[in-house]
Amino acid sequence: MPIKNRFADLQNEMVSWRHDFHEYPELQFDLPRTTKKITELLKGFGVDSIKSEVGKSGIVAEIHGQKIDSGKAIGFRADMDALPVSEMNNFSHKSKIIFISFSFKNLVVPVILTVSGVTLCAIVSVLKPVTDKTTD
Repeated sequence: MPIKNRFADLQNEMVSWRHDFHEYPELQFDLPRTTKKITELLKGFGVDSIKSEVGKSGIVAEIHGQKIDSGKAIGFRADMDALPVSEMNNFSHKSKIIFISFSFKNLVVPVILTVSGVTLCAIVSVLKPVTDKTTD
C-alpha cells in the first residue's frame, strides 16, 4: 500500500491518540502512561528496538535502514509532558486530571513524534530489500 494511503487510513487513529494524550496528561519526568502508549504504538508499527527511561522518562526508538552499520542516524526529540494549569475547554476529550492539561503545542508533539516513527517504519519497509528467499 502506498505510504500516502497508509496515512489516510491512520487518520482516525491519530485523532484517537491525540484525544487520549489530552485526556490523561502527565507532568515533567513522571510520564509512565504517555511513554507506555507511545512505546506500544511504535512497536506495533515495526520499530526495530526501543529503549525506555532514557533521561528518566524518555524513549529512544531505532528503525534500521538497509545499512545498519553505516554510522548514519536521524534523531527526533520532543517534549511529551503537559502543563500544571487547569483546562477551560468543554469538549469530550477534556483533561481528566485536575490542574494538569496540554496546550495545543504540547499536545501535538507526542502525536507528531509517533507519526514520524510510523512514517520512517513505512518508508524503511518499502525500501528494504527482500531477504526471504524461500520457494513455493
